[in-house]
Amino acid sequence: MQFIAITYPGKLKDEGEIINTLFREGLPCLHLRKPGMNAQTIASLLNVIDSKFHHRIVVNDHIELADHYDIKGIHFSGRTRHLLTTPFNGISKCCSCHSFSAIPEVSAFCDYVFLSPVFNSISKCGYKAAFDYGELKNQLSRSHQTGIIALGGVSPDKLMQTSELGFHGAAILGGLWNGKTTLNEVVSNYNIYKKQLEQCDLM
Repeated sequence: MQFIAITYPGKLKDEGEIINTLFREGLPCLHLRKPGMNAQTIASLLNVIDSKFHHRIVVNDHIELADHYDIKGIHFSGRTRHLLTTPFNGISKCCSCHSFSAIPEVSAFCDYVFLSPVFNSISKCGYKAAFDYGELKNQLSRSHQTGIIALGGVSPDKLMQTSELGFHGAAILGGLWNGKTTLNEVVSNYNIYKKQLEQCDLM
């Protein structure tokens, strides 16, 4: 099962060190998502992340950074969705969907899509699960052109259910940060997920 972490949305002290440590702990993929921040600010963060980890990073929206960094891919938000058809050599493309009906529109251009919110959000108060789990399992059992990643409320105890529903992977945001922003706190949160993935044989 694919496992993806999403960065804290705002500025964070020692974030480069935290990200480097997460990668050293085994984090397979990180989405570098900083809403409202320009490409120069994102580049500054990439510059303090060890270049040997850049191939595990997906950058949100700032397509131009793919020309300067050996990144894994680009995530296209609503404002850049029209650029999904842009050809890239050797990097992945992905976007977010909030219904199954939206997936066919983008699946031909994406390696995977986030589907959310699958469970009640951890980071957004009042952001409730939007799907019936029986219908989710039925839809996910069908053949899809692209991988579908669960996002929204994926706490460690939800990882097995995520797999059993038929998702190709899980993405975490609130469960990783959860009001914790120091290196030791964030790494501790990640290791709880990692242990659960190992115990459920989902690595």
